[in-house]
Amino acid sequence: FYGSPIEEANVTFIMDSVIANPEFFISSFEIVNSYLIRVVFNVNVDETSAINTENYIFDPDNKASSVKVDENDKRIILISLEGEKPVGSVGKEYVLRIKNLISSAATGSIPINTGAGSYIVLSNFANDLSDVYVYPNPANVNDGAGTITFANLPQRAKITIWTLYGTQVNELEETDGDGGVAFTLTDFSGDYLASGIYVYRVVMLDEFSNESEEKLGKFAVFR
Repeated sequence: FYGSPIEEANVTFIMDSVIANPEFFISSFEIVNSYLIRVVFNVNVDETSAINTENYIFDPDNKASSVKVDENDKRIILISLEGEKPVGSVGKEYVLRIKNLISSAATGSIPINTGAGSYIVLSNFANDLSDVYVYPNPANVNDGAGTITFANLPQRAKITIWTLYGTQVNELEETDGDGGVAFTLTDFSGDYLASGIYVYRVVMLDEFSNESEEKLGKFAVFR
């Protein structure tokens, strides 16, 4: 009741002590171009482990040709693929896993996380047709084993392939958003293309398959 005395009581709280272990992980990345990847970590990296190209594993197979640490921000590394296979909007998804990397001594020499935070998926598509290219060029039919890739494509695109005499030999479409499409060097009938120069026309498509931009180019085939 109002004005009644309140009995004093002791309340005891039991708290568990939880110590959070420091972590070292990838916080972001950027495909600068088809042969250069910029990776940002949450803390500064150990330069000796960072520049070891054996610590960067690609699936499917690819290889880092060199790695350097940004002089102005030691959280950032630049992975060069010069002389190796391109990544990004090339019609193929690469997974890059980083192992045996540690943070700087000043941040505790923390090993990079295993699982999440230690790998990135390298795939995207272009915003326009300005940087479309074909690789390899020239291409070897190689008894049916050879293919070429149209790369740096937008999310939706159509490619028509012609002889120099104006005969259309095939047509391809890019719809899965990985920035590239493979071509097996065959015509509409499934026969392998003869040696020579071929013209391609790439058009950018909107969601209703309307054409909004085009680019022309050439590639060579030999046997």
